[in-house]
Amino acid sequence: MTSYKQWSAATREARFREYKKARRTGEISAPGPCEMCGQTTGVMHHAEDYGPTREAYFAALHSLCGRCHAWVHLRLRFPGYWAAYKHRCRTGPLLPAVKNMSEVFYNPRRQKDIPVVEFPVPEPTWWDLLSTERYSGPLL
Repeated sequence: MTSYKQWSAATREARFREYKKARRTGEISAPGPCEMCGQTTGVMHHAEDYGPTREAYFAALHSLCGRCHAWVHLRLRFPGYWAAYKHRCRTGPLLPAVKNMSEVFYNPRRQKDIPVVEFPVPEPTWWDLLSTERYSGPLL
């Protein structure tokens, strides 16, 4: 696991261990359908925030399919594609499930970004509010 936003790899790994234990004990239920596209296959939890407490981390968990999970991370490198992908999730149809994030993340055809186009959003969701700016401050 690597650092993500302001969260160090060590912090993320510690929280992930807590997550796995909570899943085993039933404290946290399995992820539901993808919150972005509605996919029900290959859905996992994703967190944008890992603290400051265990409870805050658990509250920050979102259900994402492998494709949407990859795009949440790719938004930092490809904000134009990210804007288009969010619009695609809203307007459908549902894209096929991917076996894992790397099918999307390591697409060799995508070498540079496209211009950002702002699409109308009826009511912003948590994923509309994600920043595409890279974090460069200290790690927690």
